[in-house]
Amino acid sequence: MSRVTPLGILILFLAAFAPACAATQHTPIRYYLALGDSLTVGTHVQGGIQYSGDRTCRQRVLDRTGNGGWVCIFYRNLRKKVSTTRLVNLALNGEDTCSFIAITSCNANLRGVGGGSAPPYDPTKEPQLQAALAFLKAHPGSVDPITLEIGANDFLELALSSSPTLSDVVTAERRFQANYDRIVAQVHAAAPHAHLILFDAYNPVSGLGSGFIDQGRSTLLDTAVTAMAAIVSSEASRRHATFADLSVPFHGQAAEYVGDDHIHPNALGQRAVAAVMWSAYRAALARVTPVTESFHVRSAVPVGSRATVTIHTAPQAAVRVVFREGAARSIRRTTAGAGGTATVTWRPRTAGTVTVSLCSTAGGSSLCLPATFQAG
Repeated sequence: MSRVTPLGILILFLAAFAPACAATQHTPIRYYLALGDSLTVGTHVQGGIQYSGDRTCRQRVLDRTGNGGWVCIFYRNLRKKVSTTRLVNLALNGEDTCSFIAITSCNANLRGVGGGSAPPYDPTKEPQLQAALAFLKAHPGSVDPITLEIGANDFLELALSSSPTLSDVVTAERRFQANYDRIVAQVHAAAPHAHLILFDAYNPVSGLGSGFIDQGRSTLLDTAVTAMAAIVSSEASRRHATFADLSVPFHGQAAEYVGDDHIHPNALGQRAVAAVMWSAYRAALARVTPVTESFHVRSAVPVGSRATVTIHTAPQAAVRVVFREGAARSIRRTTAGAGGTATVTWRPRTAGTVTVSLCSTAGGSSLCLPATFQAG
């Protein structure tokens, strides 16, 4: 009779329990942390309806249209890659860099702006930065990516003040830079290996013309947006984060992308923000620079006449434009010139809304923005 040695017993034991142990293993949960103000909440007004955003991203119909906010579109894409990803959205309406750090707003007269509510100014609440750091500490190594959008409300007084000046821009810029550096430094230190995506603001009245806003005020807003973009881009370089530039795609596109409140993106604009953010995230994974683009589509085109789309993107970028007219689809391809400009044309066949997808690819990065125009 053969003897079973202690080693043999151990092998039999492991063989018996290995399948059961393997069956109980789970893919670890990963968290996507969204930080910011009402843009990240998803607040906007469209067609006279106030949308408060879908903080949990569980309203599928709302989220699919963009009315749930850009975060939900971005989150859905993340879950396609890693199904166990969970969303934690700490963004607050009316938040600026001051209230992000210490509850109190930079501008007391701006409380409530942006669909605003008490949370950023409720002294019983902890600041968003403190809540974010606490969450990162409680889930070390499990949070990736992190999106941070904050600071537009630091400059919002330029739009609301009766007589804003360049001095006001400089003052707001200095305050924003000091606060932003502090915020990004602490978030990065708390999650140094997470993909951190930083993005800037846009001029919400860009392209609306002097009939809507005086030229001087619009110029100051453009100056503020440019200053903010420079600071955010520089901070991204310092912290090895990724910079997602919203100011370029939204330039001249307020009528297309901004809602009835003339501040927040409408549903199409929310989809555009999500596209920019997803492009930036994919670029971060590939360790390449995100491509950006802007475009111009004439708002109304007679049926049968030539519709021209002008796209500004990276030099030599491959450009693909898809026109959808009902069930019909038409594709145009071209390459941007040395100056980054490309033009495609198309003739609508029936009256109605034409949806357009404009895609640029360069340096291993791509960005596809949505657009519409009316034919007829």
